[in-house]
Amino acid sequence: MKIKINSKDLQKLVKDATREIRKIPREAHKYFKQITPRRNGYAQRNTVLINNQIQANYDYAGALDDGKSRQAPKGMSEPTIEQMEKEFVPNAVERINRG
Repeated sequence: MKIKINSKDLQKLVKDATREIRKIPREAHKYFKQITPRRNGYAQRNTVLINNQIQANYDYAGALDDGKSRQAPKGMSEPTIEQMEKEFVPNAVERINRG
């Protein structure tokens, strides 16, 4: 049995997969900001994505993420991780498979 791999097809698949995987942190950041409690918008404005890491750059970020706000009783990190597992990653895999 022989398997022949077309290197151009493989390169396209890798490129497409990489592009889809790179979308996940941006989607997670958008979701995280969306569920961040809003009083005056400071927390949302100071939540940024740097090197694929969501950074909440304000003093009370830990308290909000611990669920100290009625607007986000589960915080933001855990719901964002759940959303990544439930939606963002499966959607990326589906888009990759569709090619």
